[in-house]
Amino acid sequence: MYIYNYLVAALSQIVLIPFIWHSAYMDARKNKLFITAIIFNIITLLGYAGRIVVNDGNHFLLNYLINFVIYLSACLLSYFFLLTSTKKNGIIFKIISVWEAILVLYIVTTPWTHFAFYINSYGFYSRGSFYELMFISQGSFMLLWVGELAVVYRNIELKKRICVYLLGILEFAAIILQMYASDFKVIYVAAAFFLEIYYVFMMEVEGRYDQMTGVYSKRFYHSEIERLAQTTSYLVFVSDLNGLKYINDNMGHKYGDLAIKSVGRSAWDIMHSKAKIFRIGGDEFVGLSKSIEEKEMQQYIDDINARLNDESQKLGFDVTTSIGYAFHIPEEDFQTTLHRADENMYIAKTEYYEKACIKRRE
Repeated sequence: MYIYNYLVAALSQIVLIPFIWHSAYMDARKNKLFITAIIFNIITLLGYAGRIVVNDGNHFLLNYLINFVIYLSACLLSYFFLLTSTKKNGIIFKIISVWEAILVLYIVTTPWTHFAFYINSYGFYSRGSFYELMFISQGSFMLLWVGELAVVYRNIELKKRICVYLLGILEFAAIILQMYASDFKVIYVAAAFFLEIYYVFMMEVEGRYDQMTGVYSKRFYHSEIERLAQTTSYLVFVSDLNGLKYINDNMGHKYGDLAIKSVGRSAWDIMHSKAKIFRIGGDEFVGLSKSIEEKEMQQYIDDINARLNDESQKLGFDVTTSIGYAFHIPEEDFQTTLHRADENMYIAKTEYYEKACIKRRE
């Protein structure tokens, strides 16, 4: 019966690959990592199906090779999956990479150490003397992934994150179950289901959120405009970073990116409960709200400026933004309201440069 479970799960993963391959939602790196993880899960599933066939005492060498492939592909599956939500060259990436190297060594030396598994004198698969290391590592990787997800995607609605957290915890439970109850072959069938659900989540994240700042993306902005056009009362505000060219030219684009992130994060943290914040260009943000009144908006601008003042002290250079806003008038369309907000933003920007005695674009 288990062989059919493995084959069906493998087939579902194979069907998923073309969708990911042609996806326009995730960036190229994440696409490749995700597909690689799925391929290793397919290999693992097919390996488990093959083990059922050859684990009969008559195929010693083939049984050994299949189990070696199962362990190695399962190890690499965890590694590439974790990289989909881990920053390259970050501390988590380095920890995972070092531990993964240890696991590969643990598997590769198994023919001599029998740490992971061995084929007994009767030709049957048996767990090795330190087989727990593989399960403990995979369980730890899954918990680490949940923690990393909580940090990387902290802007995303909690109810969406909770669904993925629960999936991660269920996969962790499957790992523990199979560790102590070897008759329950559930890890990689569960992993197939998990990867499919997580892919849907990733499409939502990549399509809706700006990966640099964590605010909503330009793609989502255009879909929200269509919805907003059906309402008659709303506020539009535009934020544009001051002096970005100066920061890029004199300090480097790395610091320009830090400034853009600071503006986006500040606006999001202060206003996201009442407004949707979108990054629609390099340093340009647009906010949409149906519930903010004029007095509130003035206070929000003051709060954002105060937050940016704190950020400037942490970063070691000034980060400021100019904000303009406009309330929709029933007779006008969205683009007209946006244009008025944009004009007010440029008025605020001109006042900032005049007050600071700085020439524009310097």
